[in-house]
Amino acid sequence: MTVIRKLDIRIQYVRQIPHLAFIHVASMSTLSALPVELVLLVSEHAAWSEIVDHKRWVGSLRLVCRRFDRTVKTIYFYTLILHRLSPLAFENLALLQDSPLSLTRRLVVTNTIIYDDNRLSDGSFSASSANLRDFTGSLTQFQKLRRIHPSLDLASVFITTAIDVSPMHWLTSIPRAHIICEHWRSDLFTFGESDHSLGDAQIRWLVIDAFSPNGTPTTVDAIPQFLSGFVGLLTIPSLKRLLLRPRFEKEESHIFFCDAARPWAITAPDGRIWLDDTVVRLEEWDDAGYDALDIADALAGHDLWLSGAQLYTLGSHASPEK
Repeated sequence: MTVIRKLDIRIQYVRQIPHLAFIHVASMSTLSALPVELVLLVSEHAAWSEIVDHKRWVGSLRLVCRRFDRTVKTIYFYTLILHRLSPLAFENLALLQDSPLSLTRRLVVTNTIIYDDNRLSDGSFSASSANLRDFTGSLTQFQKLRRIHPSLDLASVFITTAIDVSPMHWLTSIPRAHIICEHWRSDLFTFGESDHSLGDAQIRWLVIDAFSPNGTPTTVDAIPQFLSGFVGLLTIPSLKRLLLRPRFEKEESHIFFCDAARPWAITAPDGRIWLDDTVVRLEEWDDAGYDALDIADALAGHDLWLSGAQLYTLGSHASPEK
């Protein structure tokens, strides 16, 4: 069976994917007229486009031929998402002599797996993180990653658990950091007894999610105090952007936060302060809901740090944006 015929069998599925339907229409008539190298490029582009929403279809492209397998396998294992149902399969992959986990560049460890930490051996965790560039998971899992690979050069880190201790000394060497803070904590950005200081930090883009997991509206007084704790972060020499994102169940709290963030940025005044005022809506504010938010943020890639709107620009103090 020819490569084109095998590929045509795999892309029958795209009839169910409206924005890829053109591939099916043109599959036999057009693809058969192209060199295999160009067909591979088309398939590679389609694989990157559909890896999130139609991963099984992307995986099926590996069966076309060895050249397709080599290309598509890199895409298929680029992102690895670990949840409570995946440890066994994860361990089996890690034990393979030529484990495809070496291709993983983005690892997401959901919060529903942190309570089953004994099911993730150091060996399997090491296999999946040896070549990482982007990590999403709890502070405990990040500390484990640092212990196993102390010299790993990470491009981004997202700490998904709401922190109750300062994480800053763990993140000083990370260019893109993303953390979740309880809205009432204002003491999370100190180093305590650590030898590090904010002046040593190499963070360039920092996302802070102000988080409240309960249905009680946040008091108006708590939010300005919470924001005041960020002043020290603006002393980081390398910082290019501080992006604030309200993550409150109650809409009143969301409004309070946005209304307080704008004048605070103007008072600073600092053009590096940005706000993403997107309202987060979940059917249930529970572990499953939080995991869905965390995975979506991880899959957004580095564009996440470039979202939102700038709160202060020259002259904005005279006519603050409402």
